[in-house]
Amino acid sequence: MIKIIRKVDWGTFFSTLVVFVAVALAALVAGVPKLMGGTSLTVLTQSMEPNIKAGDLIAIAPKPCREIQPGDVITFMPKPNDPTQITHRVITKTSFGGENCEFTTKGDNNANPDADVVMKKQVNGKMLYRVPIPKLGVLAQGVGGRSGITVGIAGLFFVYAVYLWFKPEKTKNKNTKKNGGNGEKDREA
Repeated sequence: MIKIIRKVDWGTFFSTLVVFVAVALAALVAGVPKLMGGTSLTVLTQSMEPNIKAGDLIAIAPKPCREIQPGDVITFMPKPNDPTQITHRVITKTSFGGENCEFTTKGDNNANPDADVVMKKQVNGKMLYRVPIPKLGVLAQGVGGRSGITVGIAGLFFVYAVYLWFKPEKTKNKNTKKNGGNGEKDREA
């Protein structure tokens, strides 16, 4: 039986892991929502706890009325043309034909439904997913939003490139006992 023993280069392993995590994070935060015509947002309040916590980052994308059902989480403007955004769960839906519909919403952590119904034109998008890293939204806001995260990830890649550039190379002595030598470098005459 032949055993192959390979020494793990932990530096390479961890640097590869950092790159993988950075790429995956960039895809979750910016790439996937953008591909689906949406965006990512930071939840600011506790109204959706325990499922969505303040500081969480969520991805939303616009959806037609027929694709929004009770139980879905939507982000909407509380009043038409109001830039404030609220993320709550749909508890009832009333359709008026075509793309005309309205929703009754409620925060999971709130005792009562929201006072005003939400018209389709107020809906910015349906939640696609929550990024499973606690307080990532707070970090995103701290470094300048989604573009700040992208710059931060680019910075990680830059630091990694500098590390690779200046990393001391490990040289192996080719004249070892395994290769027939005595383990010392040959002297040139």
